[in-house]
Amino acid sequence: MLVAIATTKTQITAFLFSYSSVPTAYSWWSCVITDLMLLPIFMAEWCGCTCMGKQWGIPTWKALPTFGLICFFTLFDLMMTNIALAEIPAAVQSCIAATNPFWALSIESLLYCKLQNILVYVTVCVIVLGAVFTSLGESDYLTAWGIIAAFIGVLSSASKYVFTHKQFKEANQGPDKLSAFALLFWVDLVLLPIYAIIAGVQGELKTMFSDATASASIFFQFTGTAGLGGIRALTQYFVLTLLSATSLATASTFTTALNIFISMTWQEMDISAFLITGSCLVIAAAAFYAYLKICPDSPLLRWTSWSRIRGCLGMPVPDSEDAAMAKP
Repeated sequence: MLVAIATTKTQITAFLFSYSSVPTAYSWWSCVITDLMLLPIFMAEWCGCTCMGKQWGIPTWKALPTFGLICFFTLFDLMMTNIALAEIPAAVQSCIAATNPFWALSIESLLYCKLQNILVYVTVCVIVLGAVFTSLGESDYLTAWGIIAAFIGVLSSASKYVFTHKQFKEANQGPDKLSAFALLFWVDLVLLPIYAIIAGVQGELKTMFSDATASASIFFQFTGTAGLGGIRALTQYFVLTLLSATSLATASTFTTALNIFISMTWQEMDISAFLITGSCLVIAAAAFYAYLKICPDSPLLRWTSWSRIRGCLGMPVPDSEDAAMAKP
């Protein structure tokens, strides 16, 4: 469901920006619609309806540092991704977004001081290489600001995944637990005035309302897509309550693959050797990464484990790793 929602949202957003390029104002509108969609759930709970369990909550002082980081990275994730979609083809933006597993894996490794198997690092590096090839294939259609925005967006997205998972894993224990609904509501509420100020100074708010109110169909397209963005964020939060940031980033690469090929069918693009090679590298590496995560006992992972590498180099291996190497 996450893949379907994210793919649809990306394609419709790119289409909307083809005739009304207001990325920051659109980010503000997405926050407004998302919070309005969440309010009935909280109101029903306040009125005594418990069919969905306890969803309302307020961030505690203990969780405030992590919550602040989530807001910070969400701000740049949403804003820079929309800017990139307005400046460069969706296929190129999607390939840059495909580097998300690399950044998520690197940040998680640093945050938790835990190394992954060397094959995992090699695989995500191939994904990055594929993204670079794809960008080279569309050099005539790129702008420097669009590429920079896309990379800031993917870095912010990976960081957001890592710290949101940390919030659910560590800071959400006990009676003050914050649900995915409540976390999304407060994050978007914090971002509302920030986006409003930036979009107002740039004149994007006036342009957006002028374009969106030109006809009822265009208004509902803007509003519906903004709501779809909120649903996508909510499904990501649900996934992060169960899985790591790297796993969510890996799932997003399937969305990337779909966006690349769908964008080729309707956007004005030259199908070059670089574009095809880069896209195939991204898809193949993403599929192999999924295999490594689905099959943690794979012989490939055992043969390339850090303990085996240390053993081959003559370095001392702890007893616990000796036992792991001895497993069939």
